[in-house]
Amino acid sequence: MNSSSLSAARLRQRDVVSIENIAIGAQQQERLHKLLHDGLGQMLTSATFVACSLRSRLAELGLRETEMVDEMILLLNDAIAESRTLAARCEGPPKDAIGDASRELL
Repeated sequence: MNSSSLSAARLRQRDVVSIENIAIGAQQQERLHKLLHDGLGQMLTSATFVACSLRSRLAELGLRETEMVDEMILLLNDAIAESRTLAARCEGPPKDAIGDASRELL
C-alpha cells in the first residue's frame, strides 16, 4: 500500500468517526429534548393544574392566600415556557440533514 492510498484510508476512517460523532450528538440532543419536553414539561404542567385547583378552593373560602398561589402559578408558567425553549434548542438538526452531511463527508 503506497502512502497516498494509506492517507486516503486514514481520511476515510476519520470521516467515518466524524459521522459517528455527529450521530451520537444528535441522539443525545434528542434524548435531552424528550426529557425536557415529556418529563419536566409534563410535571410542571401537572403542578400548575394542582395550583389552579388550590387557588379555586382558596378563592371559594375567601382566603387571601390566593395571591400567593397566583404567584406560584405565574412562576410555574414561566418554568414551563423555559423548559419548552430549552427543549426546542435541543431538537438539533433534522435527521435528513445529518444524513446529507454524512454523504458529503463520504
